[in-house]
Amino acid sequence: LLNINEAADEILLLDDEDSQKIPFRIGQTFVHFDSVSVLIIFAFSCI
Repeated sequence: LLNINEAADEILLLDDEDSQKIPFRIGQTFVHFDSVSVLIIFAFSCI
């Protein structure tokens, strides 16, 4: 849980250009999401 909070904080610090494509690992696959989508995924994983 601590790593998820730290990652969310780092995402919030990204500029607009860097926050367009954030790689996110699901199983053995990396997919790219925008920063808003990743923060939503993090929020649901903390529940």
